[in-house]
Amino acid sequence: MSTMQMKSMSIFRPSALLKACVPLALSSLLISCTTLDNAQTAIASRITGINQSNAKSSADTPSLETQVEKGLAELGYSPGTVDGIVDVRTELAVQEFQLDRGLRITGRIDEALRDAVNAALDERQ
Repeated sequence: MSTMQMKSMSIFRPSALLKACVPLALSSLLISCTTLDNAQTAIASRITGINQSNAKSSADTPSLETQVEKGLAELGYSPGTVDGIVDVRTELAVQEFQLDRGLRITGRIDEALRDAVNAALDERQ
C-alpha cells in the first residue's frame, strides 16, 4: 500500500471524522444563538437531550437554584435568565455576591448561599 493510500485512509477513520465534524456542528450552533445564555442552553440540551422546560422542576416550590437566581436579580446582580439553570453568568453573580458579603468565594449555590441572599433581601426592607 502506498503512502498516499495510507494517508487518504486515515482521513476516513471515525475518530478523525468526529474531530472534524464536532467543531463545525458546535460553531454553527453557536452562530445561530443570539446570546450566551441561549448558546449554553442549546449546547446543554443537545448534549443531554433535555430542553430548558424539561429541566425545570414540576413542583410548586422553585428549585434552590431558581430561588437564588431570583434573589440575586432582585439585589441587582446579573445572574442571567432566572430559570434554575446554573450557567457562567449565574456563577459570576454568585461569586460577586459572595465577595461583597465577605463569604467564601465558590460560585456554587447551596442552602447557606440561599440563606445569605434571603438575609440580604430582608436587610433591604
